[in-house]
Order: sequence, then structure tokens, then C-alpha cells
Amino acid sequence: ECRSTQAMETSQSRISGNDPDVDANCEQSRCPVARGLHRVLVLDFDQTLACEEVSLLGSKEHAVVVFGGEKRIDALSSMLAEVISAGVTPAICSFNDKKIIGKSLAAVGLRKFFDGRFILGYGECLTDNNPTRIKGRAIEQAIMRPLDVAAENVLFVDDNPRNISEFQSFLPSAKTMLIPHASAPAASGGMQPEHMVAVVAWSRSL
Repeated sequence: ECRSTQAMETSQSRISGNDPDVDANCEQSRCPVARGLHRVLVLDFDQTLACEEVSLLGSKEHAVVVFGGEKRIDALSSMLAEVISAGVTPAICSFNDKKIIGKSLAAVGLRKFFDGRFILGYGECLTDNNPTRIKGRAIEQAIMRPLDVAAENVLFVDDNPRNISEFQSFLPSAKTMLIPHASAPAASGGMQPEHMVAVVAWSRSL
């Protein structure tokens, strides 16, 4: 799962206009894109940021449940704020619908951490240049090229081993983190506190 340097292995063993996307929801005073920084954290959405597969846009109360409750939402908010303060651009690459992702994030106060240009949903992943929906290719084309980011400055977090494997094959010098699925039906899925701690440690080690 983890492909980090020896110094990182001990503490980060889990890390192997009118354009609606240029939006006011991103906190510009904190937004790394505005400062021209060039390191990226790419997060999957379902069962990674969210604790489950998200298919409907429900109430705010439903969104809180989908993200694992207020305590977990606060932890995600702290993680995203810390990686941004370390000079890392947070992004999303998911096979879910971009509108569902954006509205779900907004319902729990997390939308402000993401520049809409770097939220990739199904439609952004499935293009003429990427007909097989390989996330690594979509990330390289839509996120890394515009930001002029080198692969070694990217951390990709996903719950699907196939996505991780394809990403590693396409961008072998990038870092990856596999989020395991909940081991019991009643357990919460998605990123757990230890994964968030490892992400922050990675951002500070650069």
C-alpha cells in the first residue's frame, strides 16, 4: 500500500469568470492554487472521504451520516486545513457524479477546501482521451498538467485496490494510500483517524 521513502515509513506506513468550477466556495486566502503551489493530495470520494457509496442528495442530516458524523467531519476539516497550510492542493477523483460530490461536500462544510476545477467525477474521468476510466490518466491530464505537478509530489488515496494498482502502473513515482473497507457491517468505512494523521504527516514531510 505504501511506497514512501525510508524516513516516511515509520510514521506513514499506510501511504504506499463564468466558469462554475472557478468558484467562490474555495477559501481564496487559503487556496493553494491561488498561490501557485505544486503538490497535490487526490482523494477518492465514496468510501474514502465519505463513509459509504453516495447515490442520492438527501438532507443535511443524511449528509452528516454519510460522512460518519460530526466528529469525523471535524477531523476531515482539520486534515484538509492542515494539508493546505502545508502547501498541498486537495483534489478529488471519483467515479461518482460531480454534482453529487459537490453538493454532499457543501452540506457538511467541506466544499470550501476544494477548487471545483480539481473535483473530477465520472464525466471528467471518462473522456475521449481516457475511454477506459483509468484514474491515473484523468489525474495526470486534469490536475497535474494544469498545476505543473510532478508525480513524486502526488499522494493518491482510494479504497479500491484496482484503482490503486492502475494508478501505480500509470504514475509509478507517485505515493498511494489504500483505505480498507470496514471489516464489520456496523463499522464505519472511509478514512479513519490514523489515515488522516498519515496524510498530514506526508504533507509536512515534503
